[in-house]
Amino acid sequence: MRTLKLAGAVAVLGMPGLGSAAGQDVPPKVRSACMADYARNCSLVIPGNGRVIACMRENIAKLEPECQAALREAKLIQDRAQARQ
Repeated sequence: MRTLKLAGAVAVLGMPGLGSAAGQDVPPKVRSACMADYARNCSLVIPGNGRVIACMRENIAKLEPECQAALREAKLIQDRAQARQ
């Protein structure tokens, strides 16, 4: 039940932690694709200085495929192959 309340609060507040990443606006596609993942994994992270995106990167294996794809498309995270180079 607590998770539902938190997710509801995040939805009402518009996911403030994903509002910007390292000073850039996060695309609407990322916001919509990652709302639940943000609430589940990173909502306690204090936004700013790229901390939320860093949290999303740290929890990449837990994120829904749609969120992972949106983050990659927005170039906020790298594909595993690119990360190894």
